[in-house]
Amino acid sequence: MPTTMRHFLLSLALLAALLASGCRSASRDSGRPAPPPVEHAVVAGETISQVAEAYGVTVAAIVKANGLRSRSLHAGQHLVIPGGHPPELAAPAAPEPVVAAPVQPAAPATDWYVPRTAWAQRAIILTRTKPMGGVPTRITVHHSGDVGDAAMSPRRWLNEVDDQHMRGVGKAEPWACIGYHFIISADGQVFEGRPLPYQGAHAGWDEVNRLNIGICMVGNFDVSQVPGAQREALLTVLDRLCEDYHIARSQVFGHNHFKSTDCPGRHLVPVIEAYAHHASAASPNHALATVLPAQP
Repeated sequence: MPTTMRHFLLSLALLAALLASGCRSASRDSGRPAPPPVEHAVVAGETISQVAEAYGVTVAAIVKANGLRSRSLHAGQHLVIPGGHPPELAAPAAPEPVVAAPVQPAAPATDWYVPRTAWAQRAIILTRTKPMGGVPTRITVHHSGDVGDAAMSPRRWLNEVDDQHMRGVGKAEPWACIGYHFIISADGQVFEGRPLPYQGAHAGWDEVNRLNIGICMVGNFDVSQVPGAQREALLTVLDRLCEDYHIARSQVFGHNHFKSTDCPGRHLVPVIEAYAHHASAASPNHALATVLPAQP
């Protein structure tokens, strides 16, 4: 066989071998499945760069796969993402720990007396006050002493006496406000006088007033009988105060226990003494509203 012919046949054989090798490589590559296209729905404000970054592909690939003439996107537009992988979903945030709200103490009941702020025309002169000095340990009951007091409007009587005490009428010096902590009118209404955090001015000298709650019954009970509504109101208030401050009934006195006086009157004294030595008929359902602050 001529030499030229042998070279020609050898070249054909080499070409065939190269082609066969290329086909096998292509066959091996084609055996690996291409990732399926991913579809993405555009949301308002989303850019094509953000989409490409989320799926790990290039912007050019998205433009080409979707035949986009503009890179501007609009909400609701659907894009084919070639060879992209769905963006990883963010792990759900751990729930915020539930912190129980602190339990607030129930507001004390105030429906059993009329607060000072509801009737007083003058503010307390605090520079004239003294702190109660601790938890009250006794109660002193008084009467106002004038026959005409019971016929007056309770608020009018309260403001007149409050004014007299603050001006020092008949006193050695002006007081901060009315000297009693609670006042009970003839119809059984209970009024706050001097707030309980402050020591009263009712029983006598300073040491006697200390830790001593003063209650005034409006009327002259050396002359008049105690009206039923007023008597029941007194027993209810005494029960409240004794229960709330753990005051022994034996520590409930008439004003005449501390000084020589007709107060609280011969018709009221037996009511007080009966309470101090026997169980009261009154049974209040609420705790005392006035809570003393901690003393420094």
